[in-house]
Amino acid sequence: MNRSMRYRIPLLAVLVSTLSASGQPEAKREISFNRDVRPIMSDTCFLCHGPDASQREADLRLDTPEGAYADRDGSPAIIPGDAEESLLTWMINAADAEDIMPPPEYHRALTQEEKDIFYRWINEGAKYDQHWAFVAPAKPEVPMFAKDHSENEIDAFIRKRLESEGLTLSAEADRRRHPPLWQTGDYLRRFLVLIYQLQSTSISQGFAL
Repeated sequence: MNRSMRYRIPLLAVLVSTLSASGQPEAKREISFNRDVRPIMSDTCFLCHGPDASQREADLRLDTPEGAYADRDGSPAIIPGDAEESLLTWMINAADAEDIMPPPEYHRALTQEEKDIFYRWINEGAKYDQHWAFVAPAKPEVPMFAKDHSENEIDAFIRKRLESEGLTLSAEADRRRHPPLWQTGDYLRRFLVLIYQLQSTSISQGFAL
């Protein structure tokens, strides 16, 4: 990987992250339980409907598909593929303070974006994923593009994500106008600041002793 590409990658990564958080482009991507749903449930549902049986209320468990899909006298909390008939959808949109989840006393109301994530996830099949900590890492297949567009594997993944958002790579920056960091005075300035901070820390620690 050449030096100019090395400094282009972080900027593209920031661009991709920004687009993901913007809302509109994100609607094209399938909802992931671990990425999109689990964080919301951990923050708003699992305290009362999670793995701790001593804290569980209404005998409802939402951290496992078995608990979420359970019949519950004909009213499953989640019906994969049918958000309209799922009890969870009704609970998070209830108008009555006694029915709405999370309860008002928890002071953590769901945002409309979070409700939409639940709705889309259920309609897409409400697939649960094992917690990422228990999933063995697997090397993904590198997307194939023309060599003149992708000089390394990281570029290929970035370009694939950009194309899914309807975007393309920016032109490579002019090296004469945007020289690498090590060719600028900023590199030396950062080094001197670091040395000064290390010396200040050592002196402070000496006085403390």
